[in-house]
Order: sequence, then structure tokens, then C-alpha cells
Amino acid sequence: RSISDGSPKGIRDFPPELIRHHKWPFHNFKEGSWLYGFEDVDFPVLESEALFIGKAGEENRGQLYCFEDRWNRRVALRPELAPSLAMLVIRKGYRCQN
Repeated sequence: RSISDGSPKGIRDFPPELIRHHKWPFHNFKEGSWLYGFEDVDFPVLESEALFIGKAGEENRGQLYCFEDRWNRRVALRPELAPSLAMLVIRKGYRCQN
């Protein structure tokens, strides 16, 4: 794909022959994690812009893809999972077990 076909730069398709290779290490890591009692979590692709700018500061805004949604909320494409995971732990009140 190229920009001339309307695709954003850096975006591509993964046909079956490529996705098999792409998913293999993730599948094996997931199975190994399950053996040790870990469970799956998943997070939305969009998060509040404030979640990523709060601690990192305003200079972080230039590294994010942010926009206003149709309800006038400032949102960002999630660049990483750490803040989302931290918010899940806080919301659910999870505690480390020794």
C-alpha cells in the first residue's frame, strides 16, 4: 500500500500468510502466561487525553494523536498500555498478593 491508494503512512494489511508469523510469538507468550495464573486484559484504543498528558506533561501532547470526539471530549489513540493498566488496577482495587 502507499499514500496514493489512500492509506495512512505506516498502515498496512496483514494477509493470512503474514498474520500467522505475526501472532505466533504472542500466542506462545500468552499460553506460557496462563500456566502461571495470569489472565487476559484488553483496553480501548482511545483513552482520555488527560491520562497520557497528566504525569508526562504538555510536551507529551506532540507525540500523541489527539482529537475531540463527537461529545467534545479530548481523546488520544493509546500509545502504550502502562497508563491504561494502572487505571484498571486503581478502578478495580487490585492488590498484590505475596
